[in-house]
Amino acid sequence: MRSGIYLEYLTIEKPVFIYGESRENTIIVGNGSRILLRIYSDNVNISSLWLRNASTALYLKRVNNCTIFQNKITDIKIGVYTGKSSGTAIYLDKSDNTIIKENFVTDIYYTHVFLEGANHNKISDNTFIANTRWSQALLLRNSHNNIIEWNKVYGTSRINEGGIGAMYSSGNTIQFNDIKQNDWCGISLRASNGTIIKGNNITGHHILFGLYLKRTENTTIYCNNFEDNLKDVAVDEAKNTTWAFNGLGNYWDKYEGFDKDQDGVGDSIYSFSGQHDTSPLMGKFYPFKLSLDSVAKSLEVISNSTIWLNSSQTSEQKIVLKSKGQLGEYAFCLIKVPKRGENLRVTVSGREPFVFKNIVKNYNSTFLYILYVHEKLEETIVIMPEAKSFTLQIIVLILIIISILAALTFMYKKVRENA
Repeated sequence: MRSGIYLEYLTIEKPVFIYGESRENTIIVGNGSRILLRIYSDNVNISSLWLRNASTALYLKRVNNCTIFQNKITDIKIGVYTGKSSGTAIYLDKSDNTIIKENFVTDIYYTHVFLEGANHNKISDNTFIANTRWSQALLLRNSHNNIIEWNKVYGTSRINEGGIGAMYSSGNTIQFNDIKQNDWCGISLRASNGTIIKGNNITGHHILFGLYLKRTENTTIYCNNFEDNLKDVAVDEAKNTTWAFNGLGNYWDKYEGFDKDQDGVGDSIYSFSGQHDTSPLMGKFYPFKLSLDSVAKSLEVISNSTIWLNSSQTSEQKIVLKSKGQLGEYAFCLIKVPKRGENLRVTVSGREPFVFKNIVKNYNSTFLYILYVHEKLEETIVIMPEAKSFTLQIIVLILIIISILAALTFMYKKVRENA
């Protein structure tokens, strides 16, 4: 669709790809009520549009394999009755295998994304800003095995519902999201089982809780940052909740333990709300996206400094991180590398760290622990394969040549014997 303002409502009943020239200038606008786009077909792609001023932006009914990509959705309110989707930006009604990615959603009366009876969907890299009283970023009801990752889930100074909620839903993964300043809860699970909550920032919840668990079972919660919350966690009849995985718990800004054995994990248990984190982290968890060997992977860092990835210098051969801290301050990084790291070398602004350890957690994961002092406000951490000495390379080459000559000699003798 070319740039312009389109005053219309669409019903889509066959596979189609609808994309605009840009989401700022290709605008489908309603009259404040009804559903802008009704989707009743599999394999529909909606991209680069601004959908606004309706009671529902997108309604997907019993469809599969659709994509909602890089759209802007605003001004969704309760208008003329549109059924249970009223006030919702994106409503998945018994729709599976949908990708909702890189959208910007705000000024929504009720829910930004509502999954009802919707399974195996992926919601990633979106920005949700809840700035009205009942506005909530994500709500799952009777929806299973969905992935919610890398989203920004922000409340504002105005009263809002906010956060991510799940009811009667199982097997969902909530990971690597930045969740902050939501008035109700950062994450709320009710009667939902088998949820994995990993690597989220859960910060700035000043009215109720960072995380709320009610009648849940078998929830695994690890590598999350709980910081600046009135109360980090509230638990009501939760069973079999695990607060650590593979030797890593969560970061709690209220934890005051020590790490004498220098592995990035506190030496004592952190107890709260009748729960126990057996492996509390001594620094915040930082996840990064990167591609190694042409495969998308995540790099995970735990540190008491502020860490970010220098993506312009990171390549197949090396990973470059930046570390910001106070001058003269001791800092550590526990770095999970995407492949085994026995032959990796780490330098800090060209220096060898004071402490360097390989900590093997299991067959597929190796952690590199380094301890260093901030000689500058910003240090550069480089991870790369350890260079092999020239002499060792020559020896290896000679051994290979000897093996080849021996094999050729053996084959020659056999030929002579059979001649």
